[in-house]
Amino acid sequence: MHSFRIFATTALLAGFAFAQDCVLTVPANPLTAQGLATPYYVTGCDQRTLATSSFVECAIYDGAGNITLYHPLVVQQGDVVGQDFIAPVSVTLPDNPTVGCWFGTNGNSLTLTGPGAGECVNGLDGVIFGQFAYCNGDEFLQVTEAAVNAGTLTVPPVGSGIGGQCPTVRDFHMVDQDQSDNVVTTYLVIGNGTLAQNTPANAQNADSTELTNGSDNALLDDFLTPALGCNLWQVNSPTAPTGMSSGLALNELRANFNPPSDAPQALVPLNDPMVLQNGNFSLPKVNLYRAGVGQPPAQTTADADPVAYCKNIAIGGIWIQQNQAAFTGKTSPMPGVAVDLFTFMANRYSASLETGNLGCLTLLNFTNPVTLTTNGDCVVTAATINTAPLFAIAAADGLTVSGATAAATTSTLSPPFANTTTTAAATTTASTAATTASTTASAAASTLTSLTSTPAGVTVPTISVSTVSSSKVLAISGSTTLTLPLSASSPTLTTSTATSDPTTFVTLVSAANTCSCTVTITPTPTTTSTPACTSASFTRDSRGLIWDGQQWHVPVIFIGLEWVEFAGAAPDFA
Repeated sequence: MHSFRIFATTALLAGFAFAQDCVLTVPANPLTAQGLATPYYVTGCDQRTLATSSFVECAIYDGAGNITLYHPLVVQQGDVVGQDFIAPVSVTLPDNPTVGCWFGTNGNSLTLTGPGAGECVNGLDGVIFGQFAYCNGDEFLQVTEAAVNAGTLTVPPVGSGIGGQCPTVRDFHMVDQDQSDNVVTTYLVIGNGTLAQNTPANAQNADSTELTNGSDNALLDDFLTPALGCNLWQVNSPTAPTGMSSGLALNELRANFNPPSDAPQALVPLNDPMVLQNGNFSLPKVNLYRAGVGQPPAQTTADADPVAYCKNIAIGGIWIQQNQAAFTGKTSPMPGVAVDLFTFMANRYSASLETGNLGCLTLLNFTNPVTLTTNGDCVVTAATINTAPLFAIAAADGLTVSGATAAATTSTLSPPFANTTTTAAATTTASTAATTASTTASAAASTLTSLTSTPAGVTVPTISVSTVSSSKVLAISGSTTLTLPLSASSPTLTTSTATSDPTTFVTLVSAANTCSCTVTITPTPTTTSTPACTSASFTRDSRGLIWDGQQWHVPVIFIGLEWVEFAGAAPDFA
């Protein structure tokens, strides 16, 4: 069986991209047993074409602590059961169930229509989200969250893996420009084009191709979770090949009850492309989207601030870089884009920051910290994330850098300066996210010393501590000081720029015999650029698939570039 996957990126193949706007007919009463087992019909897109397949994922809660996942089948308008598709499996619902359904597409956009569309949320005032929609998703997540709080439903903890606490779909370590979109559903194309649910029975057919709706959920469940040694939450599903499945609802529930231990949750911001209303920020649309994935509403625009979101997603790149060893050599979600999981994550992170997606580089006024190396086929073969400017962004706002800790280096001075010590620490905490130097001086001390630890990207200054009357004067040269959290009260700060090497003087008004101060030193950003990759040669076949000489690819456009990749020979369905 062949496998198709799609993941968000803006890196490659834009010139070859194509997409279609999919219109999905929702059957009557989609949340009932009959509605779940009734096929959805799509027009405007070819359900058998990788780039434009659409997907439905439904979760059923029985009120007694059990969730089941069911994946309704999507077929082409005009398809005939028994001829063009295998009839969906029936489902028996418990008494008084709560059912929610979510939608995704590999096409450009997804518009819901038909008798059951009135029970669904597709966007706001006729402006759709894009590739996402839901039916009763808000109610399902409210009911199940209440059940967890009441002790009826158990959500497993995420636990710890390589690099610390395991990530969730609301973790700034892994989100991209449009978090919480698309689903985990897979379908089969059997033989010459028969569509089918990916049930245990249908999955036994060797002459079949698995169609997958790539998403943050699939990236987390299929790639990050095993690479980090984390555990996956799955429940019974008659429409999954093993009879068990993860899902959007499970991932959002788990994220809600397992927030990052030392960082904020990633919640849909105003600048998420899917919640723009005719290109403008819209708090009502943000909250419609958040409700469908169980996130708390934003009371004001400050609760969905694009700048705050960009700062957090930017410093999330530190985690990706620090887990390079865990991701290197692991299977890439898209081998035609990046050679392994690390280069894929770095490429995806870089794309999210760019204009046309979140636009964080413009909002934060900094240069893309990612340097990508590509081969002649435009595949990313190596990547480096310069973390120095990311630490500086965190330091400026006191943001948390989760998991970013290095050992401190301490130097004790020889007599006659035995009462004075200088410590260069490369430890990141919630209050300072840059290099910290702590200096303690006695009233009589007059020293001149240099820090001995040189963390990457940091220019180490010279520190001079002296006494003027009852005050202490700390002179710092060789580095620009970003922030000065001082233990003494009423500091006076002056900077001399008489020379090319400015010196900052900090006067601490204190009558104490000793005076301690903590200086946060700005890392020196390194300007980097992402090389354009336009050298590859491609050939498109009649179905829109692109052959690069080694593999087939199917690109599709949606705000930047999201594209499907098929690694292998072309599928033989028409």
